[in-house]
Amino acid sequence: MPNPLVPQGVLNKVRASIKFVQHPELNITASFLTQDAIDIQFQGDAGVLLPTMTGGVSSPNPYQMINMQIHMVRSQGIAQLFKNQIELDTLLGDAKVYSDSSTLGDFSIRSATIRSAGDVSFSGRDPAFLVSVFGIYDVNSAMWEL
Repeated sequence: MPNPLVPQGVLNKVRASIKFVQHPELNITASFLTQDAIDIQFQGDAGVLLPTMTGGVSSPNPYQMINMQIHMVRSQGIAQLFKNQIELDTLLGDAKVYSDSSTLGDFSIRSATIRSAGDVSFSGRDPAFLVSVFGIYDVNSAMWEL
């Protein structure tokens, strides 16, 4: 029987960050985030199995939509920079998302676009300014090899 006591690794909370290539003034580091930090939701299928009369045909997709929830600290200037960007132009371009795990690796995003800002509470009890960003995450790179 293999050893069940496998080392569990380490998560580094302050590694979570986002860099925007065309808008470096909007780069997010841990110091700009609430405890909820950054969430990523993958949307759509990376691949599908299309039914046939006797089985199925695999059909990989070249990308997935990705939604990022960025939980910024509202009392810092970065929140105003994002508010200004929403009012000016929601197109952000390319981005790189760094996870809290150096083992998992990073995510390169194309065509990042601000989707919306979340609800804001002025009660003095919630420091968050939530911004949702959509983008394209490339998958199935092997399908380009003919």
